[in-house]
Amino acid sequence: MKPSNAITLDQQDNQIQLFNKIWICLLFIAGLFLWVKFLNFGDIHFTYLDWGEDSGPRLVFLQSALQDGLLPYHMPNASGLVNVSDRYLSIPDVLFSPHALLLKLLTPETFVIVHVLLLYSLGFCGLAILRRRYTLTWLPFTVLFLLFNFNGHILSHLSAGHLPWAGYFLFPWFILQVMRLLEERQDWRWVFQTAVLLFFLFLQGSFHQFSISLIFLGLIALTAIKKHWPALAAVGASLALSLVRIMPTLLVVNNFNTVFHGGFPTFYAVIEGLASIHTPDSGLSVPGGKTMGWWEFDLYIGISGLLFLLIFGFLRWLSSKEENDRYMNLLFPFIVMTVSSMGTVFKVFTQLSIPTGIRVTTRFIVLPLLFLCLLAVMQFNTWLAKHNKNRALWLVLLSGLGVLLSELWQHFKVWQLSNMLQVFGEGRFVPSIWTVANYPDPSYMRYLLYGVLGSSATLLVLIGLSLYSARKARRTALEDS
Repeated sequence: MKPSNAITLDQQDNQIQLFNKIWICLLFIAGLFLWVKFLNFGDIHFTYLDWGEDSGPRLVFLQSALQDGLLPYHMPNASGLVNVSDRYLSIPDVLFSPHALLLKLLTPETFVIVHVLLLYSLGFCGLAILRRRYTLTWLPFTVLFLLFNFNGHILSHLSAGHLPWAGYFLFPWFILQVMRLLEERQDWRWVFQTAVLLFFLFLQGSFHQFSISLIFLGLIALTAIKKHWPALAAVGASLALSLVRIMPTLLVVNNFNTVFHGGFPTFYAVIEGLASIHTPDSGLSVPGGKTMGWWEFDLYIGISGLLFLLIFGFLRWLSSKEENDRYMNLLFPFIVMTVSSMGTVFKVFTQLSIPTGIRVTTRFIVLPLLFLCLLAVMQFNTWLAKHNKNRALWLVLLSGLGVLLSELWQHFKVWQLSNMLQVFGEGRFVPSIWTVANYPDPSYMRYLLYGVLGSSATLLVLIGLSLYSARKARRTALEDS
């Protein structure tokens, strides 16, 4: 028979677990509602910024192809594909994910909602796994949820019509893979999982997120010597598995606008992007002289969020010997990608024979920011476990959470789609012109076939290597036992 105090402790643990489950469900549902609200409940006008120039025409074109039973090879003109080509699959940031089939049943506007909610849900699952892996309690996880899902980077890009940015929601899975790589010994199974993840990211049209992830893995390989082979293998496997998307692009690679725009003009602009709310019609000049929309600089997490990262993400993480040693290999990629997001630092790499497709380098900083959010939350979780009995402290922490919510909400209201039409005005969009215009194109078909064969062969090889690694791991476990 258990002592009465043991029964009480068991009951408390059960109550805590139940509360955590309910709270996680409530956060998920709240996120669903907020994203539907942000996207104006589906009342999306394809008449301004990239909603009118790119996302709207492409979605209507895909819907036309599906409803007419045609393959989406050629658009009627190149204006919906950044004036590069009329070959739809030759543009790396177009949507080609399996769930695009829903466009046969849904309007393009409704599909945008479904697309974002689907990827948000997948991202939330990734966050939930990170919560369980690092035993985050409800308050640290809430901070992570808010900073990841409602920062200025993702809100402003989607507001401007950058639908490929919906792939951003898959970043928790990438972060999980990197953390697993740093914490444990990995084999071909990890390489396979990472390659499939990044390939799926590419299929969302999230070419920039795909490229940034590969660069991050490459930097990990440079600094984590013991981890260099799986990191580099994941880069190679991701590229090979994505040949179905890469090969058609090679046909038109010389047609892309490669004029380098640059990054944050000053470090103060980074701080401003993190802590200051700007209206959607704001802009900022980069060193090359071009003025870019504020969505390229918006990282908003509020003053409270910035202080949280400074205290727990920098001071406590870098001063903690155990954590500093464990995750020190992240510091080099953080520094390199942050520095590369500044001015014209990255320009030299855009002049290489290997095309990077990166002209706006402010986008580099998002991965260091998200990793830092996780590290800060982990430090906060550890610190809170030692001080959670202090009621006065809880009052301060809950007040801080309220301030963070208020700041993120103010930014949310400024950038939600219901305001964008008022800022940019109603333009003209003619859906009827975006129909399928396929014609004989032997070289295009040939490169598509090469891509399909290359991706298929890579998939088979990765499956075989993963099975080999699994058998080897089982054999080693049996020998050790």
